[in-house]
Amino acid sequence: MEGRSGIHVQGRLVVVSDDPGRSIRDLRDSCEDILVAEGEIPRSDGVQSQVLLSGDLSSDIVGGAVARAVDDPDVQLLVDVARLASDLRSFAPLGVDDIGWLGDVPVVALSVRSDRAATELDDLWAQLLSSDPRHKAGREPDAVAKLRAVVADLSNRLEEKNERLSVQRERVQRVRERLKREKAARAKAERRRDAVERSRGARVSRALRTIARRLGGRRGVAAAGAVLFLLAAILVGWLAAVGGAGAGVLASLAFVGAVFGLVLVLWVVQRAAAAAAGHRRAVHTALGNLVEQHRELVDELEVERTRNAEEWQEIRVAVRRLEAGQSRTATAVRALDTGLSKDVSKRTVENSAQLAQIQSAIHLFSLLPVEGRVPAMGGWAASPDLVEVVVDELVSRRPSLVVECGSGVSTLWFGLAIRHFGLDCKVVALEHHESFAEQTRAVLARHGLGDIAEVRLAPLTEIEVAGYRGRWYDPEALATLTDVGLLLVDGPPAATGVHARFPAVPMLQERFAERVSVVLDDMIRNDEQEVARMWEGLLPGFSREDLRLQKRATVFRRG
Repeated sequence: MEGRSGIHVQGRLVVVSDDPGRSIRDLRDSCEDILVAEGEIPRSDGVQSQVLLSGDLSSDIVGGAVARAVDDPDVQLLVDVARLASDLRSFAPLGVDDIGWLGDVPVVALSVRSDRAATELDDLWAQLLSSDPRHKAGREPDAVAKLRAVVADLSNRLEEKNERLSVQRERVQRVRERLKREKAARAKAERRRDAVERSRGARVSRALRTIARRLGGRRGVAAAGAVLFLLAAILVGWLAAVGGAGAGVLASLAFVGAVFGLVLVLWVVQRAAAAAAGHRRAVHTALGNLVEQHRELVDELEVERTRNAEEWQEIRVAVRRLEAGQSRTATAVRALDTGLSKDVSKRTVENSAQLAQIQSAIHLFSLLPVEGRVPAMGGWAASPDLVEVVVDELVSRRPSLVVECGSGVSTLWFGLAIRHFGLDCKVVALEHHESFAEQTRAVLARHGLGDIAEVRLAPLTEIEVAGYRGRWYDPEALATLTDVGLLLVDGPPAATGVHARFPAVPMLQERFAERVSVVLDDMIRNDEQEVARMWEGLLPGFSREDLRLQKRATVFRRG
């Protein structure tokens, strides 16, 4: 049998609980074959079986159940997470098969054959909580407020990151301006160096020209000395040829003049060489100083460029990180805002639906006098809007016999309407579950409707009708039913099988009155929608009206 959120019960369900009655009531009609176990859990005998653990159970019972599940792979434990007092760590040897609802019981299915990945559990828990049938509208503002608080917190973080990003951008701008100034300074230094080199070159050229000029002056002195020496030599030679006393003196004087001229020439040449060497040393020294200054300036500029490049890289990395963080935060904020909008829209729709149910319930209680307690409507039971529709159908069309597939709160309201409006009508409800049949009979008796409404026990049996083969109510329970003017199909449970409610029309069609209405509940499910389409071929001459109720419904009418 299938429960809410994918939990299946196949065959017999063994219930181990400190309050079995409450556990069975919470299961509603999600399973048919229930066995209450006290103490030891029966063996599976090779057939897959499930054991529901609920309530304040002793550690011995829980440990025994876990040991049985470990030893017997065909045993699956269903843990009632709402009422079981034991710590879930007690079930560590087992794996999680599924998480979902069994009736109104939130359960975790455990066995040794589980292949469920751990990453799927969060999604399963979220589905479990979102499908909680006990969810109340009063909790919605708190949930919305929490979501809004999360969105506000993320928005504040985004603003802080934006502020830090602005500071980093200002810092980047300052670095860019400093790099620009340094570039201008380097260009200025290059221009200054070129100017210095040109100035030094000009000074060297001037020095060389000065040396040349000086050497030029000394060359004149040297030339004069050489001419003097040459004249003295000629004079000496001439005197030696002429002879005479005065010639010797003149020859001596000429020789002295020649020597003096030669000395003068040598002195001028030596001074010129010394001056040229001094100028060469000055030029080399100046050029060496200039090269050293240029090298130092280049080293300083390279160090500054390296430092600025490293700082610039650090700033770029920091800016990219801030931008990436800002993008992720903005994406998270948008996702949360979208989720919040969807959640608010969903809550609004749910609130509107709940308000409609409340209005239908108020109308029913104001229309029909009720003494004593009335079973709850909604959930697995008929919703107030469906009860309102079928009561209106009863009062307006006034059938002589109402037949229900499934008993419960709708049976009570049918009886109250028949008694209040004095209708000549009876109600027969078919119920396959004996305990539910007894509960409905007790409710009818408490309200004094035992003579108007009857609950017939009709166990589910194998039938074959109109191409359908499966389980439905025992046909013997239909033996005395004739002139059916209103048929409400709200059973068997969907977990009985595919198209479980289809047999209602082919099994009762020959017993319909000339004026008849057929109401099919739970049209929100695909299975019931397919059943309604199948009925259209069996009900020629019937009109069809689809009702937008909480769980949707369809009404076929003739006459």
